[in-house]
This record gives sequence, C-alpha cells and structure tokens, in this order.
Amino acid sequence: MSTEKTQKSIPFNALVATDGGYGWVVAFAAFATHVIADGFAYSFGILFPEIQRQFYASKAISSVAGALFMALPLLVGPVASSLIEKYNFRHVTFIGALVTFVGFFVSVFTTNIYILCVAFGILAGSGLGICCTTAIVAVTHYFDKKRGIATSFAVCGTGIGTIIFAPVTEALLNLFYWDGALFILSGISLNLFVCGALLRDPRFSHDTWKFAEKHHSHIKRFSNQDDKAVQKSDGNCHGQNKQLVYSLLATEAPSVPGESSKPRCATVLLKKMLSDRFIYFDINRRQHCSVQIRYLDSGWIEAEAVCSSSVRIYYGRKFSAPEFLVRKPVILLKSLSSELAIQPAKSSWSFMRKFHNQLMMLKNGKLSFFLFANFLFFSFNDIFYNNLPEYSTEFFQITKQTASLLVSIIGLVNTISVILFGALADMPQINNMLWFGFCTAVCGVCVGVIPLTSSFALICTLCIIFGFAISASASMTSLIVVELTNINQFAEAYGLVLFVQGLGNLLGTPFAGALYDITKTYEATFYVGGAGILLSGILVASIDVCSKIVSKITLCFCKIPMHEKENPSS
Repeated sequence: MSTEKTQKSIPFNALVATDGGYGWVVAFAAFATHVIADGFAYSFGILFPEIQRQFYASKAISSVAGALFMALPLLVGPVASSLIEKYNFRHVTFIGALVTFVGFFVSVFTTNIYILCVAFGILAGSGLGICCTTAIVAVTHYFDKKRGIATSFAVCGTGIGTIIFAPVTEALLNLFYWDGALFILSGISLNLFVCGALLRDPRFSHDTWKFAEKHHSHIKRFSNQDDKAVQKSDGNCHGQNKQLVYSLLATEAPSVPGESSKPRCATVLLKKMLSDRFIYFDINRRQHCSVQIRYLDSGWIEAEAVCSSSVRIYYGRKFSAPEFLVRKPVILLKSLSSELAIQPAKSSWSFMRKFHNQLMMLKNGKLSFFLFANFLFFSFNDIFYNNLPEYSTEFFQITKQTASLLVSIIGLVNTISVILFGALADMPQINNMLWFGFCTAVCGVCVGVIPLTSSFALICTLCIIFGFAISASASMTSLIVVELTNINQFAEAYGLVLFVQGLGNLLGTPFAGALYDITKTYEATFYVGGAGILLSGILVASIDVCSKIVSKITLCFCKIPMHEKENPSS
C-alpha cells in the first residue's frame, strides 16, 4: 500500500494551469516582451520618413522594410511553434533575442536599402516574432480560468511600448541621428534575454522526471478502481522497417468489441473514467514522437506512439477534462537508456506532418472565415501607425514630435482597454466573436473617415476610439482560436492565424505606400484601408451565420456513404 501511495503522488501536475503563483511572473515576462517588441514595431512610423531620407528611397520601397519588420513577427508563428514544441520557453526566447539583436546591430552599418530590408525587416522582425509567440504560449500554459485577463495583461505591454518608444525613438533620432538611434535600440533589444530568463516551462518539470528516473526499474499498477495502469509487455513486433518496439496493453483490460485481439505495435488501451474524464499522458517534447489517438465506441481510447530514439515507458495519470489540455493526450516517454532500439525519424517528416495538420484545419469553415478576416484586418490596420503621423505633419502643419504623440495616444488607450476586454472575454455570457467583429468594424470606420477630418483635435479623437476598439483583437484572438478549434489544436491553429496576419502585413503595407505613390495623396490609402477593415469586422461578426450557410450548401452537393464495410471473409 505504501508503494501505491507513492505512485499516486506522481507530480504530473506540471501541465495543469495554476491560474496564479509563478504564472504571474511568466505573465510579467510576457508583458515586458511585448513592451519591447511591439514598442519597436509600432514606432516604425517614426522611422519611416528617416529611412526615405537616409537611403533616398521612395515610399513604396521604404515601406518594404516596414512591411517585413511588421509582418515577420507574425509570419514566423509556425516556425516559433515548432521551436516551442522541441525546446523550452527560455531557450526559444534566447534564440529570438539573439536574432533580434543581430538584425538591429547589422542595420547600424548598412548603407543599402535592400540590406536594410534583410537585417532590419527579416532578422529583427523574425526575432521579435519568436519572442512574442513564445510569451503568449507560455501564458496560455499557466492559466485556464484567468486566461483572458492574464493574456490581456501580457499584451497590454503593446500599449505601454507604443507610449514609451514613439517619443523615445523620435528623441533618439534628433540626438543621435539614424546610426546612433539604431545602435541604442539594438542595446535595448538585449533586455529580451532578461525576459526569457524569467520564463519557466511547466512541460519540462524537473520534479516529474526526478520521480520517473527514481522509479524506472519497473511499472506498478494503481489501486484506484477508476483507472488501469499500463505495464510493460514482453511482446515485440516488427514494422515495415523491422524496428523493435514495445507492445503495450492495459492491465486486466477486457477484450474490446470489434477490435482485433492481436497485440498492436506500440499500442495502449486506456479505460474511460467517470464524468467524461480520461487518463492522459504527455510526451517529453525533446523527443521526436508520432502519436495518434482514437476514441473507440466501447468507451476505450487507443493511443499509438512511435518515437525517434531509445525510450522507456512510465505510467502517470492526469485527471483533467480534455478542454483544459493545451497539448495532445499521449503517452509519456523519457529517454533514459538504449534498451529499446528505434531508428531516428527524419525531422523533415515531423515538419511535413505538422504542416499537413495545419492545412487540414482549413477544412474548418469557421476558422477559414476567421483567417480571411484577419488577413484583411492586418493588411490595413497598420495605416494608423505608419501613415497617420506623416499625414498629420503634411495636412495639419504640425511638428514631427507632435505627430508622434498620436501613436502614444493609441498606446495609452490600448493599455487600459485591453484589460477591460480581457475581463469581458472571461465572462461566459460574452460572445467574443461578436465583440471582436463589432470593434474591428469600428476600427475600419476610424481609418476611413480620416480624410474627412478638419482639425487635429478630431484626429486625436479618432486615435482614442481606434486605440480602444483595436484592443479586442489583442485580447480575444487566442480565445476565439480555441473556440473555433479546441485547446488540443491551439498551438497549430494559433501559428496559422499568426502566419495569415503576417501575410496581411507583408502585402498591405507596401500596397498602402504604392497607393500614395500613384495618387500622390493619402486619401485613397485611408478609404481603401477603412473599407477592408470594415469588411473584416462584418465577416467575424457573421461567422456563425456564414458557416451554417456553407454547411448547408456543402450537404446539398456532397453525399456521404453510410454503408458499413463488408467482411472480406464472408
């Protein structure tokens, strides 16, 4: 009995959202990361005129550097997700911080606009994206019931960064000119290493592995009547590549109706528990493992796993409802010895499998609508940050220092309102997609009416409204992704959303600059941008209605055969 009590104390709670504790330290680190990263990004409007003068470039060419700098943090979402799957949060943030510093530092010495696009746009932008994506995923792991407010606290660093970096960047340009300003900004980017040092990855808890290493000689069964422990079996099987693997079966498991009694290669059957709760396992993400979960009609779960290196199997249980899991429910694997010889799988297959899974998500009609709406929104939302300061100096004859305050106004309002939207998002009676769509439409109206304003005071008012409405995107995007898919698919789906957002930034910013070069005025830019953002809001608000219409149309033209497969022997 003492052994059973010890076994029951396995600290596999590392993946359980704590909704507090050290999670708030992680949230603060994510907040600081957004202060630096988004402070850089949304201050590009201050650097934009200086790039044109420094490199004698047109607005269209200069905007390419800005487009890359604004888009790469989002485009690298899938890459960042892959790094997060393999390494812990701290190491991934260190990688992003190093790439960011190198990008800024190289930009100090370049005299070519195209090299600037590579160093400033691609390198620095990619590094910032890796850091921000890691920060949000880390917060998601630590919070569940308070996920909305915690995420909002993290992303409100965007507003603080906008408030701080817009006037600071302008002051640096006035005091130290282009080279000196970029050199100081590169030094500021080193603070991302400090943010990464504060991140702790609950997926790689040392306590969990200490227990496993201490009790790896054999696997014992729990006495709890609601679950079945998994024990090693001496049976082996050979696949197509004749790789040696374990055959695992649930202890005292009855025969499953309709399933073959022949032991399967690397297979585990797990008993369904009370209240729709299951026994769950988690992979040590340092291994390259391929896992498939299948729910059987008899109430059992079949889990198949193939890993790329020598593994030893341990039993641990996790009593958690499926919707609160961030990672897929799989077998817990830890590499401790060379007892089991399996040929390493090629990393390219892992990447292709992940890419295939993300493409399969496009079959989700609601998610596809949301992706397209995000593409439109992020194609034009940066007009307020990039083009409004320069437009204000030309139209209202104000100084650049005064124009830079417009970006700070947006950041100040955004900082306050993002917390409000985070609190609203945690309320079960709030329709996040409806609020998101309405606020996005308001942003579109603000952009579209800029050419109609006749005073600088009205421009400031529009900045206040825009800063309030755009907060819904920062607070609710990750929550809507979970609603449209499920928490088990969050990492892949969120990376896909970030990629689409980045694609919008990449194409929209040069398009806005090209419109100015063609028309020699910003009116067309604001009108087209406002219409695109307004359409984006309408799409998000009508996702439920549109998805039902698409489903009905699909059912009319697609017939699904319902016959059962005949037995070949009969």
